[in-house]
Amino acid sequence: MEHTQKWIARHENDKHWIEDADHIPIANIFDSGEEGKAKAEFIVRACNSYEDLIRALKIIADSGGVLTGADASVFIQIAQRAISKAERKEI
Repeated sequence: MEHTQKWIARHENDKHWIEDADHIPIANIFDSGEEGKAKAEFIVRACNSYEDLIRALKIIADSGGVLTGADASVFIQIAQRAISKAERKEI
């Protein structure tokens, strides 16, 4: 399973922006200071956890809400990784 970040929040002086994994700027945050920094980091956490979150939701949706055996184990792994990314605690 992939553990790489696709988006990165960058901060320099009072400017904040988001880059892709190749360090190419893709979005500027127009708020300065701590608010701009917090917004950039929130967007990055949300984007980096999105794929795992959708994958986990699809597993549970496809199962009709009843997970057993390997499906339950995979769901828990993916869900834990999405939560860790969203809370800045990469596993």
